[in-house]
Amino acid sequence: MLPGSPRRKAPTHGSTVEIAQAACETKYQWVPAGADAFECSGTPRPIADGARATLKFCDGLLCRAVFVIRPDSNQSSVWVHEFSRLRKRLEGSYGDPFEDKVVPDDCANDVLPCIRTGKAQAKYVWKFPNRSAIGLVFTHATGSDPVIRLTYAIDRPDAPAP
Repeated sequence: MLPGSPRRKAPTHGSTVEIAQAACETKYQWVPAGADAFECSGTPRPIADGARATLKFCDGLLCRAVFVIRPDSNQSSVWVHEFSRLRKRLEGSYGDPFEDKVVPDDCANDVLPCIRTGKAQAKYVWKFPNRSAIGLVFTHATGSDPVIRLTYAIDRPDAPAP
């Protein structure tokens, strides 16, 4: 964005690729990430420090946004705090979610090692009458790296629910 030009709004479901790209490129890098998908190295709207966005477009319109959050810490308490903060924010906006949480007793005091091995995970899903959904997951990504993933999906054939 050029100095003095108007601020760009963050993309929303139904935004075009061009709108999403312009919003991303005000501060971040925009790169292709597969068929009809792009990655923004940050998030135009604040979600969490260091969050990255992958945006999927269906018929040229934004239909799925996946935000990957990785707190810069090896402390379980930092990760749990960030996950809880996001969950509470979503509950405040959308009410109680469907919950699928697996945290064995021996993981309660230090959950990151259990997340890394797949022994523990937490998933919350909000579903809406228009068949859109929001998913919040604390799990491990490829390999054993822990990840918090926030997914917004609208009902479209090539945008599966979170």
